[in-house]
Amino acid sequence: MSPSLKSALLLGGFLVLGLSILLLLTASGATGTYGFLEFLQGMGGLFGVSDPLAPAAQAILEIRFWRNLVAFLVGGSLSLAGAYLQGLFRNPLASPSLLGVTGGAGFAATAAMLWIVPGAAAGVAHEWGVQSFLLVPTAALLGALLSMTVLLGIGFQLGRNSITQLLLIGIALTSLWGGLAALVQNRALEHYDVNRAIVAWGLGSLNDRGPWHAAIVASSLLLGILVIPFLGRSLDLFAMGEEDARTLGAHPGRIKFLTVLVTSILSAGAVAVAGQIAFIGLIIPNLVRLLVGPSHARLLPASVLAGAVFLLALDSAQRIFIPEWGLRPGVLLSLVGAPFFLYLLLRQRSEEGSW
Repeated sequence: MSPSLKSALLLGGFLVLGLSILLLLTASGATGTYGFLEFLQGMGGLFGVSDPLAPAAQAILEIRFWRNLVAFLVGGSLSLAGAYLQGLFRNPLASPSLLGVTGGAGFAATAAMLWIVPGAAAGVAHEWGVQSFLLVPTAALLGALLSMTVLLGIGFQLGRNSITQLLLIGIALTSLWGGLAALVQNRALEHYDVNRAIVAWGLGSLNDRGPWHAAIVASSLLLGILVIPFLGRSLDLFAMGEEDARTLGAHPGRIKFLTVLVTSILSAGAVAVAGQIAFIGLIIPNLVRLLVGPSHARLLPASVLAGAVFLLALDSAQRIFIPEWGLRPGVLLSLVGAPFFLYLLLRQRSEEGSW
């Protein structure tokens, strides 16, 4: 079987699996299961092409659908951002969470949330005005761009084999953003609703998602997908080193700029909608690379679908098997991702013979 056919079958399989899980989890849950015709009517009512179900039944279906769709889109966004960063830094340890990108986006988003509600108006976690949907994603984007700019300004001077220094810079940035986020949270201590919303943002949240949330993250993911044809071959050339890539007709400066911009937009869209969810961008591209190989033309789209399926399945599994725990997605991914990161770090040390 040719590599291209294998990749096409894998992409198709991920897409079918992801859509099947999304629809299945929308049709069934702890509060009841919809029959096939009832489900079709509810989905038609959701999109305005048929009469909706009874109010309570329609509301439950819509809550399930938007949560699952947002999980699907956020997982794809973070995974694609991680694949782009690993290609840019030419290292499998790069990811938005480890390099401080999501931390910068998260701090800026929480600061914007506090600014939106001067005096800490009650209900900030649920009653979002139109301005919040504009300000929070914009702030998250600026925070992600700032973090990436600082990282690039220092990191690219260290060379390809300086992953330890690169990670240290990322850890320092993450600590800085975490400290600033704690400062914002400290300002909101006397306001329970604001403080609760900020804490939930730090742990990641897929509760109470709606069409606006899905639209924000879908827009950033669509942009990230549209540039795959432009960045895929360029990142393959970049893997051989900047000088070799330039000799073969690539423009390293443009590759860096476009990759940083797209990665920041992907991370900002995901963080603005679901808070900080770490390690998807680390785990999924590494696993997908084992299946489709190093070519970014195959790796990038496969990472989108695999990340989408992974977060949706993980979030759904914890709601099905341990619903009483109510674990946030950020907590779940930290439990899974931290051991995986240690494994990659030890493997890289073994291959290179030093830190």
